[in-house]
Amino acid sequence: AECEADECFLFLYLCWLVISELPSGPHGCAGGSCYPATGNLLIGRDINLTATSTCGLEAPEQYCIVSHLLEVDKCFKCDSRRPYQPDYHRTSHRVENVIYLKDSKGDLTWWQSVNGEESVSIRLNLEAEFHFTHLIMKFKTFRPAGMLIERSADFGRSWRPYRYFAYNCSRTFPQIPSRSLQLIDDVICEERYSDIEPSTEGEVIYKVLDPSIHVSDPYSTNIQDLLRITNLRINFTKLHTLGDNLLDRRPDVLQKYYYALYELVVRGSCFCYGHASECVPVQGVDTRVSGMIHGHCVCKHNTEGLNCERCRDFHHDLPWRPAEADNPHTCRECNCNGHSDKCHFDMAVYLATGNVSGGVCDDCLHNTMGRNCETCKPFYYQDPARDIRDPVACVSCDCDPVGSLEGGVCDSHTDLDLGMIGGQCRCKPNVKGQRCDYCKEGHYGLSQNDPLGCQPCNCDPRGITMVGGPCDPISGDCSCKRYVTGRYCNQCIPEFWGLSNDLSGCRPCDCDFGGAYSNKCRMDNGQCDCRPHLISRQCSDVQPEYFCAALDFYKYEAEGPDVMTVHRERQPGQMVTWTGPGFARVKDGAGLVFTIDNIAYAMEYDIMIRYEPEVTCHCDPQGSLSAECDKVGGQCHCKPNVIGRNCNLCAPRTYGFGPYGCTACDCHLDGSAGQQCDPSTGQCPCNAGAHGRQCSNCQHGHWGFPNCRPCQCNGHAESCDPHTGACHECRDHTAGHQCERCMDGFYGNPVLGSGEHCRPCPCPGYLDSGHSNGDSCHMDPASNQIICHCKQGYTGPRCDQCAPGFYGNPEQAGGECRPCECNGNIVAEDPGSCDQHTGQCLKCLYNTDGLSCSECKPGYYGNALVRDCRRCTCMTLGTQQAYCSDGLCYCDKQTGLCPCRTNVEGRNCDQCASNYWNLGMDRGCEACGCHPQNSLSPHCNLISGQCHCRPGFGGQQCTECEPLHWGNPNVQCAECRCDPLGAEALQCDRTTGACLCREGTSGRHCDECARGFTGSFPKCVSCHPCFQLWDDIVCQVQRDLDNIRLIIAKILEMGTVPGVSDARIPFGMLNSIEVTVTLFWLRAEIAITDGRLMGIEREINGTAEQDNSLKRNLTSMEQDSENVDVPSVCLCADQFEKVRKYYLQSLEAEQRCNASVFGPESPVEQSQDTRNRTETLLEQKKDQLLRTVTAQNKSLSELEKKANDLNNKVHHLSHKVCGGSGNVGANDTCADNSCGGTGCKDSNGTLLCGGPKCKGTVGDSLRALQNAHEVTKNLTAASDDLMNIEEGADPESIEKVAKQVLAIELPVNRTLLDRVVQQIRDNIANLTDVERIFNQTSAHLDMAKQLLNRAQNAGAQADRVGDAISKTKEAMNTSQEAIEKAEKAIEMAMENLDATKNATAMV
Repeated sequence: AECEADECFLFLYLCWLVISELPSGPHGCAGGSCYPATGNLLIGRDINLTATSTCGLEAPEQYCIVSHLLEVDKCFKCDSRRPYQPDYHRTSHRVENVIYLKDSKGDLTWWQSVNGEESVSIRLNLEAEFHFTHLIMKFKTFRPAGMLIERSADFGRSWRPYRYFAYNCSRTFPQIPSRSLQLIDDVICEERYSDIEPSTEGEVIYKVLDPSIHVSDPYSTNIQDLLRITNLRINFTKLHTLGDNLLDRRPDVLQKYYYALYELVVRGSCFCYGHASECVPVQGVDTRVSGMIHGHCVCKHNTEGLNCERCRDFHHDLPWRPAEADNPHTCRECNCNGHSDKCHFDMAVYLATGNVSGGVCDDCLHNTMGRNCETCKPFYYQDPARDIRDPVACVSCDCDPVGSLEGGVCDSHTDLDLGMIGGQCRCKPNVKGQRCDYCKEGHYGLSQNDPLGCQPCNCDPRGITMVGGPCDPISGDCSCKRYVTGRYCNQCIPEFWGLSNDLSGCRPCDCDFGGAYSNKCRMDNGQCDCRPHLISRQCSDVQPEYFCAALDFYKYEAEGPDVMTVHRERQPGQMVTWTGPGFARVKDGAGLVFTIDNIAYAMEYDIMIRYEPEVTCHCDPQGSLSAECDKVGGQCHCKPNVIGRNCNLCAPRTYGFGPYGCTACDCHLDGSAGQQCDPSTGQCPCNAGAHGRQCSNCQHGHWGFPNCRPCQCNGHAESCDPHTGACHECRDHTAGHQCERCMDGFYGNPVLGSGEHCRPCPCPGYLDSGHSNGDSCHMDPASNQIICHCKQGYTGPRCDQCAPGFYGNPEQAGGECRPCECNGNIVAEDPGSCDQHTGQCLKCLYNTDGLSCSECKPGYYGNALVRDCRRCTCMTLGTQQAYCSDGLCYCDKQTGLCPCRTNVEGRNCDQCASNYWNLGMDRGCEACGCHPQNSLSPHCNLISGQCHCRPGFGGQQCTECEPLHWGNPNVQCAECRCDPLGAEALQCDRTTGACLCREGTSGRHCDECARGFTGSFPKCVSCHPCFQLWDDIVCQVQRDLDNIRLIIAKILEMGTVPGVSDARIPFGMLNSIEVTVTLFWLRAEIAITDGRLMGIEREINGTAEQDNSLKRNLTSMEQDSENVDVPSVCLCADQFEKVRKYYLQSLEAEQRCNASVFGPESPVEQSQDTRNRTETLLEQKKDQLLRTVTAQNKSLSELEKKANDLNNKVHHLSHKVCGGSGNVGANDTCADNSCGGTGCKDSNGTLLCGGPKCKGTVGDSLRALQNAHEVTKNLTAASDDLMNIEEGADPESIEKVAKQVLAIELPVNRTLLDRVVQQIRDNIANLTDVERIFNQTSAHLDMAKQLLNRAQNAGAQADRVGDAISKTKEAMNTSQEAIEKAEKAIEMAMENLDATKNATAMV
């Protein structure tokens, strides 16, 4: 009982020391480190606790108890095939029994190993890293004679020892030092917890941080590594026995030797590096047991991870560090100026900034770059009017990459000291301009490959002009003077010479027209090429003795019988084009005679006859371009396709003579019998089956020109598309290429001959009933049931139910399904997400709750409307128990404030109020109770409650003596004086002053050798093991004798046996008892003496046997030496050397063989190591591979869903753009839709999308484009007519043209065109996810862009049409003025005509 009291006191003292070492945190987590509450790590982890040996697992086993050998019940049964149950399976002793000391009924439970097994281990596997502080074991049997405690921080891949324990360390663990602890992380062997006494309820206590060793920095790396574990293993290596098992290994002897453990306590906490004050269960761990220490830290200080082992995303500006008492080492948010939400820590940057900032931003957006996204990336510059944090602060450089340095990089910002201006381009040496897109003057040929940018012009300065640059900046052609040519302006143009600095550059040749062969001359001296007998530079002088005749030297007058002379008067300044008095007037059909009789030489003469016609032009005003005709022949100038001298006939193969000329017949080659059409109507002669003016179409009800065939519309339409055969305006609720299917909202088989027709879909009501919830339906041929295709929000075979995410009463007429109003906090596709009738939200996500998921669920707080419900961070130990259940505490749903217990404060109820401690009590924190006179302040340690005492006082509340003293502080305190070499601690019992001695020492001050040890203190040596064995026996006998003496004393006093009967005991029996006791002692002494004699006798016999063997060997050697002669000795020496040589070779070969098989460098060991590492890698990668496969399968499912969504969107887009769904059939054709669509192709393999008769944006664009073309054509023709009108046109033609211009009507107005273009843009803008859809269907994207461009062009053309109208009005005004002028001209012409008539009459 005295030993047990000492051990309990030691345990409480050690607990106080461990707790006092933990840092206090009056500030919670805000100003420094914080730690979760500690507890027994075994609670809730029975499945993680294993043992290598357990009795009765395979079959019941018998075991005995040493202390029960004198009792009736000595041996018992162990049956651990089923778990322990206090009512039915009390003999089960599995390892999970050690978690709790007693069962629900208060009975002791324990774990027990198999009898006789010495190498046994208990292992605890944790799901995360934990903070391990100390371990307590209470044994049912003897404590082990040898054991060690190991830890792993990498989930069992490697192990390191904490402490060794042994009855004799030097023998059990010879390699481990058995000295006292010097450093906190020393690995030593202890002997104090391995004594054979007590035989039951002996304890082993191990503390990771020994209180006797001062720890200067509890946050250092080695201390944290010492406390961090993921696995803990206790290895029992040696049993305590009485020695009989060494001589006899029979099972009945080993039945009393085994390991049995009542309780195992592994104290620790969640390992959070000081960044969390509480922990929650790790994902995948569903165990919720009261008192269980969970492993997932609720991280603070902007950290994250299972153990807060890293900074949270975007908080890497400082390196991650464990929190310290006065420094939380909070992870700081990166500064990316709003251009990135990702960053990483760079130690080199951190050191370069003087340990100020180490965050480096990743993936900078908005065209920024740099460690903090603080600068614009190349080819961008910062807008000086915007802050760098502005998303549009970086503007694209507007530099021509051809003329700029570095491909177009501009100054990224403005820095006048460096000569930088934001956005300024840096031009190549020969380039200028704000964009560096022009060559400097005197240079040309801007080129990207030219490092100078442009080349010099190399122009001849004599031949270039002085205005502007000397050459063209693009081609390099020099700007030559008027009469200079050549690339470099170094040549005169033909017929010029003498390049000089003159204004014109060159002088004209001025060669004589008659004297030179041409007007060309030499460029150096201007000499012309003279004809014979002509001289001078210009060939203008006649060689002496020669003359030049005039060109009309020979002149002859016309003669004839019908010739009449018309006199012409010569007017000043008028060119004379006749000879003699005038012209000879010749009548039609008459001839002229010229008599030539004076030609002196035979040579080539040019005969020239001068005449003037007198015929009046008769040009048709509709067919001719003007009223004038050719002077010779009188041919009028005709309009297109108009012939005849007067332009009054249509040319062959044209028709429709009118103000625009004639139109080509364009008779179809396959459909017409000839190319000539009716001149009035333009009707071509058609072949059989052909139809239309050009014979280019099939007859009504036919298609497929020129192989026309009847339309196949199943009797539901009269006409079809002439090109594709698609039926037009299907009746009877049909649709499709051949009206072969029912339109949406109807079902049936409308094919001709089927006998069926299209009937309205009952979904549940008909289409026009006001109770139709389906878009379409179809008949299932297998079940003959109607399957409806429901509108959004409806489901069911008849669309009479609300789809998931919707609610209402669609089964009733007028009922509808409306979206569930759950504020976006449900999965709308989940059928049970909300009630289909009431709309009540049932499966709220994102930690929300309520009828409409509009509030946070219990245990969470925040704004549920923005999915911002965060878990309450109430500390369980400080929150009122009424607000906590199953390890979860509730807080205020809006503010997150926790309801704290009495004397507990903080937002999370994670700290005691001032002058209080011991967070976690049911009634809140306890008062410190520091003695007002003996303490320095009323504050105490938050964990241990230790007050800060004045000198001379100690104890938790400063009511005891100071440390290392004992007694009553109010009377007198004495010094403990515990010997440091013999005492466990320097502090003695504060009441008695007794020191707690180490194993092997004793005495009040622990300065003497204890019983069982010999020597001089402090060198106490353990006695021989037999001493302990016999000492135990003697002690037991002594206790028995004391008991017997007590009984004898009572018998002598009372004369009766107490508790048996009142019968008197004869005196002889007393003598017999005394004799029995005497005999017992004699037998014990005889047994000891006999054992010693037997040992001595065995030693003597062994020595005698060795002596006899040595004598026999000596005799044999003497005989051999007598028979040896000298030659044999030499021979033997030679043979010996050979044997020695071969022995050495054999030994060397053996070493090589062993080296190839054994040792770390041997191939066998390397192969084994490779195999082990391979198996380890496979085991490590197994889970990762399974997770990867699962993730890929999930990704494939998501991709498949997205592909289906994309297909629906593409079909929707196809309807909007092409007017067709794009249901691609065989050979990529779309037989059921003439408008084509996504992936559709025609017979030539060309993508098919839209048409003039289709509804999509393509059809609208084509129709608008066609109308614009027609308008443009009409306006062009009208403009040409107006441009060709001259003053000489007759008033009737002008009036006719003006009326036709006024009669022109535009098919669409400007507003309608703008509306169509805007509708196209809106339709495209309203499409969702267009970019990703177009990336996957690039062909359709290109087609849509082309159509959009064409639509925009159509709009532009429409704008131009408006401009043409304005010009037409202006032309009409001009026409009106021309008409007025023409009338005046006509009046003047009439006056002139009258005057001419009068003059003629007078002649």
